[in-house]
Amino acid sequence: MEPQAPIGSPRAPPGRGLGNAQGTAQSLEVRLKSRSHRQALASVVIPECRDCGVCCFSLRPEHVRVWEIDRERMGEQLVERYTQLVDGIRYMRMTRGCCDALVVDPVHRRFACGIYEVRPDTCRGLQRGSSGCRDEIVQKHDRPVALLGKLGR
Repeated sequence: MEPQAPIGSPRAPPGRGLGNAQGTAQSLEVRLKSRSHRQALASVVIPECRDCGVCCFSLRPEHVRVWEIDRERMGEQLVERYTQLVDGIRYMRMTRGCCDALVVDPVHRRFACGIYEVRPDTCRGLQRGSSGCRDEIVQKHDRPVALLGKLGR
C-alpha cells in the first residue's frame, strides 16, 4: 500500500458520501491522528462506491495491473485507450492522480468506472467494505475531494 491519502466519511449518513467532502477529510484526519491504523479502519463507515472512488486513485503508474485475461475482456481498443506499459508490464493508465477510466461528475460529486463491465480482475477483486477497501479509504481519503475541487473551479 502506498502511504498516501483517501475519501469516505466516518460518520456520514448512508448515501451522503462526499456531501460534506471537506468536513469528511478533516474528520478522518483527526481520527487518524488520535487512533491506531487498525482503530481507524474499524471506525470508517463505508460510502457507496459511486460516492467514493478512492480505490481508483494513485500516484503510482503501477497501481492496477492488467493481465492477459483482462486484455481479452477489454478488447484492443480499450486496452489502447486506457492502459500503458511500464517496464514491459501492462497497467491501467493513471493521470490526474487517478485511473483514466474513472468518470468524475463534479456537479453531483459522483464517481463511476467508464469500463465497469470489462474492468480488470484487480478491480473486480476489491469488494466494498473489505479490509482492502477500508485501507484505501484510510490511506487516500483526501484525493477525490481534491480532484473534485480542481474540477469544480
